[in-house]
Amino acid sequence: MHSSARPSLGSRLTSCRSRIRPLVASVAAIALLASGCSSSGDQPGQSGGAYQIGLTSDLSGQFGFIGQGLRNGAAAHFDTINAAGGINGHKVELTALDDTNKAPQGVGNMTKLVTQTKVSAVMGFQSSAVAAATAPLAAQYKVPMLASTVAAALVEPPQPYLYAATIHTANYAAAQMAMAKQLMTQKPPAGGTVRVASITSSSSAALQQWSDAVKTIADSYGWNVVAQEIVPQDGIDMSAGLTKIIGAQPDVLLMGIGADAWIIAGMKQLQGTTFPIVSYDSPAWATVKSLNSDRFYYVSALSYATDAATPQFVKDAKAANLDPNAVYVIRGYYAALIITDALGRCGYPCSGEQLQAVLDKTDVDTGGIIQGHAQYGPDNHQAVRSLAAYLWDAAKDEPTVAATGLTPGTTP
Repeated sequence: MHSSARPSLGSRLTSCRSRIRPLVASVAAIALLASGCSSSGDQPGQSGGAYQIGLTSDLSGQFGFIGQGLRNGAAAHFDTINAAGGINGHKVELTALDDTNKAPQGVGNMTKLVTQTKVSAVMGFQSSAVAAATAPLAAQYKVPMLASTVAAALVEPPQPYLYAATIHTANYAAAQMAMAKQLMTQKPPAGGTVRVASITSSSSAALQQWSDAVKTIADSYGWNVVAQEIVPQDGIDMSAGLTKIIGAQPDVLLMGIGADAWIIAGMKQLQGTTFPIVSYDSPAWATVKSLNSDRFYYVSALSYATDAATPQFVKDAKAANLDPNAVYVIRGYYAALIITDALGRCGYPCSGEQLQAVLDKTDVDTGGIIQGHAQYGPDNHQAVRSLAAYLWDAAKDEPTVAATGLTPGTTP
């Protein structure tokens, strides 16, 4: 698995200047907003006449490919925006900093982006641990952060300046278990009572919350939890945990693993077993394709990118020499799209405090990237309301939809 690097970024890991083509109807309208707004002197979110947006994520560590995907996807969107004249007549500058997936570095990056670069918002945060460590700074400096991964406590109840790009991790549990229940209804186990297993990693509180939610829902179904493995994040793989799961002989396996290489190796280890695997959408679509499995169900907030389903995203990703379905590219693009919509409604200049007020009124068409619109309100800082489940179709070389309208949550 790899995340394609944009030649235009090259050494500019800390600055990506953008261009804009109309993305969807709502974003097209942004490009037509008044361009006469101006202000003298640098203010938060303003430098030399440009909107300033920050990004912090792992760009060089063990999971650097994830952060690179976020950065590259965001840059592709902002490049599209700037090419059409910017937002309200002003370009967008993206400053991407490497936190190597470590909370102290993330805190340092957040401080630098807010106090020195004077950004209006910070995106990225592939780890809920980094998001949790930096959240107090977002509130202190009144600058919104749009996080790719968050634990429940960060958005339930919502913190004023912290937004989940999709949903908090544990909220995938209800949708995954609903898919598993559908599968067990279609093909009831021979023993009557469903035997369920789960596996995740110990990298964050969010994943442990997911594991707890899976068990809570399984208990409510009357299912027997035969194995519940939590793999050390600093380990080599999840083979030891899978060995225990194979020995437990479950009827269905729930997976909350984000390392693509682990999933690829794990599916090889699971060859010879027959139970279905229900994963959430942390691995890339390209990984799902490489598995080419008829029993790997992928519960996702984000669509598989095609010319038909997500035409503008595919066009912009390819213009940036990116595989639209590579690791986290669509996530970075999608988060940038939400920020662009908010900046367009905020005006220029747009401080973090002003942007926060606008984000709380978000209802934006994502051009097919998620089911429905991305929506935020003062009482809900999770943008996704519905998920779908997919199964790879080798004959069509694309996923087929196994279920839609799956509701996020930690209870049945």
